[in-house]
Amino acid sequence: MIEKGCKPNTVVYSALIDGLYREGKPYETEEFLFQMINVGYKANAFTYSSVIRGFFQDGKLRDALMIWKHVLAKGLTPDTVAYSSMIRGLCNPG
Repeated sequence: MIEKGCKPNTVVYSALIDGLYREGKPYETEEFLFQMINVGYKANAFTYSSVIRGFFQDGKLRDALMIWKHVLAKGLTPDTVAYSSMIRGLCNPG
């Protein structure tokens, strides 16, 4: 995509991240999240929720909490989707 001169935007990154989460690849979701942020796009609640859910699904509680802390440190206000992801993950670990 980039080789063809088409830069991915927030929607494209979010879709890739969600797809990677669904494929059970939490570390790849995190990698794309930080790549997205490094090129100047802002992650939205959907994006962060996909990363958090991916870590919880893979049993990586600490990693999920690290992303949650990152969201809060950035001054972002989590929405109901993000809170639901956290609550579900904390109540059903592993």
